[in-house]
Amino acid sequence: MVDVTQTTMKKTRSPKRPDPVSLASNSIVETLQARKLTSSGWLTLSQLIEQTPGLTFEVAQAALRKAPAKQQAMLASKSDSNSLVLFKAELEPLSQDFGLLKSLVEKGCSAEVPVKALAELTQSLDKPLKKLVDNYWPTHTQQLPAGLLPVIVISGRKKLFAIHDERFPLPEVELSRKLVDELKRLKAAGKHSYPAGLPALLESTGSTTTQAIREKAIRSEPFSSQAIVSFEGDPEADVALVGDEVILAGSPNLLSIAFEKLRTDSSQVLAVDKIVKCKGIHSAVRPYFQSSIERNISENRIPSDLGALKIGRKWSIFRLSDVVGNVAVNATPGTQAVFDAADFVSDFDSAFSSLDGKLGLPRYASLVDLRPALNKYPREIFDRELLTLRRSGRYSLSLVEGRFGLTDEERSACLVVDHVPHLLVHRK
Repeated sequence: MVDVTQTTMKKTRSPKRPDPVSLASNSIVETLQARKLTSSGWLTLSQLIEQTPGLTFEVAQAALRKAPAKQQAMLASKSDSNSLVLFKAELEPLSQDFGLLKSLVEKGCSAEVPVKALAELTQSLDKPLKKLVDNYWPTHTQQLPAGLLPVIVISGRKKLFAIHDERFPLPEVELSRKLVDELKRLKAAGKHSYPAGLPALLESTGSTTTQAIREKAIRSEPFSSQAIVSFEGDPEADVALVGDEVILAGSPNLLSIAFEKLRTDSSQVLAVDKIVKCKGIHSAVRPYFQSSIERNISENRIPSDLGALKIGRKWSIFRLSDVVGNVAVNATPGTQAVFDAADFVSDFDSAFSSLDGKLGLPRYASLVDLRPALNKYPREIFDRELLTLRRSGRYSLSLVEGRFGLTDEERSACLVVDHVPHLLVHRK
């Protein structure tokens, strides 16, 4: 029998408490959607936390691993506490974003490491984003943000795309810019100072860097794309801006360099059509070289230590000092003296040794002192043979002037090369 006085009590279930992580996941998506509607930029994780009520760093990390944020949103870098947070559909625009690239460079480069491979800079990024960034910027170098320069670095047999942070200047890049600027200045100054010999160009920039830096500068931008060295690898070669290949081809210095590269004791007379094929002549200059040589011959503008003669229908070049019994006219009219190039070399070496150090610079002597010491040689012979010694690599010339320029005596003693006066001789 049922006791009607006894009521049956049914247990009612209390409402399920909302999961805070799920709520946070929804809030993250809502915040990102609101950002997308009002701004073209991206939020960092800390900014997302500030703009989402009740959100903490730990909850945000967990919420991004839970629906709906897990399917729609992501961190650009899982290892960075201040990473960008974005929708996955925004990966491609972010990979091309200036701000992202600049932040990677600012974190990855330093005064000690001013250049870094892009693949290293993007190591912290999430894999899909890293792949997009690594693929985009090497093919869009013209769009790099200001302050970032594209660089190719060699790693073993691989060429890697790298970025130079200009906050930390590279000595070779600075020198490369100075060289181009100086070439533009010399060209504007007129034909008497342009094209410039490479040593003179380097000296006029005030460069005191090492030879290794100088060689890098020639291979660096902007020099590598805006300037031409007439003869690759020759320290005495002429330099001009791209577009002035014909001017370079007509430089007497290029003829001297190419001739000396090919001349041997058993082959002292060289046909012009052989000289123009000399390995090392810049490919952009070579097409104009032969006609320039022949024009200079006809205008008597070949180097003073070289001669030209026609063999059959072809012009050939020879060194005047190779001519046996070379005759030089003395100051006294009607008298002649036989000149021997080997005597000049011996006399010059002796004179230089006696004057070495007089200027306070070891291995340097001034033409103010050298010319009187060798006054038995006419100036034309002296200059011609000194240039021969220079090309042989035993001596070099310097145009260094000093604070107050050259005196009249010094200017008179100078040996003018490519319209530039050189005063000092350096024994290598």
